[in-house]
Amino acid sequence: MKTLREYAYSTIKPLIEWGISVFNPGDTVSRVLGELIETGRYEAIVVSGRKIGIITLRDFLDVVQPSRRKLEGMWRVTGVAHIDDRVIDVADRLRREGLRALPVLGGGSIGLISHMDLAGGLDVQELSAVKAGEVMTTPIHTLEIDEEVSKARHMMLEMGFSHLPVVEDGELRGIVTARMLVEDFIAPLSRATVGERVGERIARMEGVVRDVMDRHPLTAHRETPLLEVAEEMTRMERSACIIVEERRPVGIITPMELLKPLLRLRPERGSPLYIMGLSEEDFYERGLVEEKLRRVVERGMRIHPWIREVSVRVKQTGERGGRTRYEVKARVMGMSESLSAEASGWDLLGVFDELAERLDKALRRLKPETGRRRRRR
Repeated sequence: MKTLREYAYSTIKPLIEWGISVFNPGDTVSRVLGELIETGRYEAIVVSGRKIGIITLRDFLDVVQPSRRKLEGMWRVTGVAHIDDRVIDVADRLRREGLRALPVLGGGSIGLISHMDLAGGLDVQELSAVKAGEVMTTPIHTLEIDEEVSKARHMMLEMGFSHLPVVEDGELRGIVTARMLVEDFIAPLSRATVGERVGERIARMEGVVRDVMDRHPLTAHRETPLLEVAEEMTRMERSACIIVEERRPVGIITPMELLKPLLRLRPERGSPLYIMGLSEEDFYERGLVEEKLRRVVERGMRIHPWIREVSVRVKQTGERGGRTRYEVKARVMGMSESLSAEASGWDLLGVFDELAERLDKALRRLKPETGRRRRRR
């Protein structure tokens, strides 16, 4: 069995789901919804020109006419991950950007990697020493068993939840998920005639929670080993586990919570630097180039303290005589002016030396933003 560190620094390649349908903003919600229900997936890929992103089942909760509603204005542009990105880098990006999944490019194809895919690979013995209570999200929001279903929808849309435990007198009685609401209320609208009474009733999500909830949610206790929780979530195909104490819900674990021990392996950073695209074979070079670029970024932040992130993308663009050609591009985010630097060549360390020099010069040349200028923006 692999260690947590070995898994964290392996590539996402074996975890990617290929053969994914790709939609465009002109497609209807009904078309995407039918695909998601049939495949059991939660996310779909949307492409518009050079923009790539995702849409989720939760995004459909406020749709009234899925056969007429287009994806335009509903989906989120995310960019992509790459086939040789590391598990820990993708997990960190999902966490930072509040995403459930990312499209993946590789070999001329497009796939999908989700936090559930990443959590599904956590068959590491070290998680036996981690207790569920150490990673659970607490406190949690709950619904009373006789609450209106419409309130569940409102909470999910307003708070960004996909799972809501249902209680009666404080004790756990079930769970309501975004998938349940979409499949029970939104999907039937694809077959309902506009203005038809059943369509109007479904659109308002009439009824109470007890009638739609899952009465047998997956549960665990604070002391349950996290490995056991992960295995049960995978075996039962559940996207959440409720942590209970004397029958009362005290926390929740989703795939994002399962990934917390993995993300702890990422060292504390003094600068918001993220490098993506280096392969496992470049492990030694990674440490050298990260340190070099981090010094450049930290100097730049002293001049431009509003720098939010510096992302570096590495691409392998060719091979010759056993050597690999690299193209590396750095992009600085959080500033009013667009700033980037790039370099290419056959020697990876030499390419990063050139990139660091160009990025340093660009940051020094750029005039500091004044408080007045930032307020106007």
